[in-house]
Amino acid sequence: MKKIALISAAAAAATLAVAPAAAFADGAPTTQSLSVKLTSSKAGTTSAPTAVGLELNTGTTSNDPAGTKQTLSHVKITIPKGIKLNYKAFKACTDPAGLTCPSNTKIGSGSAVADVYQVQDNIPGTLTPYIGTNNTLLIRTQFTQPAVIDEALKAVVSTSGGGYVFDIDVPQDLQVPIQPTGNQQIRKFDVKFSKLTTKVGKKTVPLIGLTSCPSGGYKFQGDFTFANSQPTTTTTVVKCSTAKKKK
Repeated sequence: MKKIALISAAAAAATLAVAPAAAFADGAPTTQSLSVKLTSSKAGTTSAPTAVGLELNTGTTSNDPAGTKQTLSHVKITIPKGIKLNYKAFKACTDPAGLTCPSNTKIGSGSAVADVYQVQDNIPGTLTPYIGTNNTLLIRTQFTQPAVIDEALKAVVSTSGGGYVFDIDVPQDLQVPIQPTGNQQIRKFDVKFSKLTTKVGKKTVPLIGLTSCPSGGYKFQGDFTFANSQPTTTTTVVKCSTAKKKK
């Protein structure tokens, strides 16, 4: 069951003022960051991929001098060619809400920091990713203040250009955790996918495997859509190499 409850009536009352419009004469309303770390940068092959863990970090900085929060409504993360995701080989959580997932479907950990307009800044939260059903990943998102939030982000996974795309619609409750105008801005969103393997027959299969090293490295892209400002796209490159073949 989704849990969202107000902690402080005073905090809720503080949100009654209407947030100013996100329009700025001096440039874009946000600066969006994206960084990726791999536990190994040496790629294997399609038949013998290198198992890795992957850490994805993104954050939003508002350039509005009035302090308006830039609220994410949709996120698309593109995983480049040369990285193979074998999530279908792992056990999946059958709870579509992502709140009662068994431990054997958990695939990592994470943390978040958020600001809520005119209520509180630098609010810490925890993230727990799970394998979902029907080509999804579930990222359980939990905050305890100023509102108690326990809800899963659902990332729909698809293939594109030899790589993968994660499409995430941010639930309205996470966009505005305190009604009516407590717009939330994700200052930091850090998800760590563990280096995991499983057996498929006699073969060991990694959750995330490096199968090749593209020229120029692995180029990750993030496309971010906001409820109250202009969309933005940012990229980051992780250098890689090809592991030497064993003689």
